[in-house]
Amino acid sequence: MPEIAKVQAFCRAVDADFAEALDALGMGEKGRPAPTPPPPMPEDVLTILRKLADPNVSESQKLAIRSVLQMLAAQLDDRPAAEPPSGPVAADA
Repeated sequence: MPEIAKVQAFCRAVDADFAEALDALGMGEKGRPAPTPPPPMPEDVLTILRKLADPNVSESQKLAIRSVLQMLAAQLDDRPAAEPPSGPVAADA
């Protein structure tokens, strides 16, 4: 990839449009690939994130959520990776 300063100097020397030169080199706005969207987040994870960001949820509830998440993370660190469940997990009522 050429240096920007060299491209700019070349464009001045040949009276070319700098933005068009960057685009032609794949370095300008048109040449940049679209950002990759984040992977979809499972609905249960989104629910937890919404609760943690919700000002109407008490700090004690947020602390409880974080404590459970930390416990789960610690358990997962001690176990070998497992296959994710193939279907929805039934909640105990």
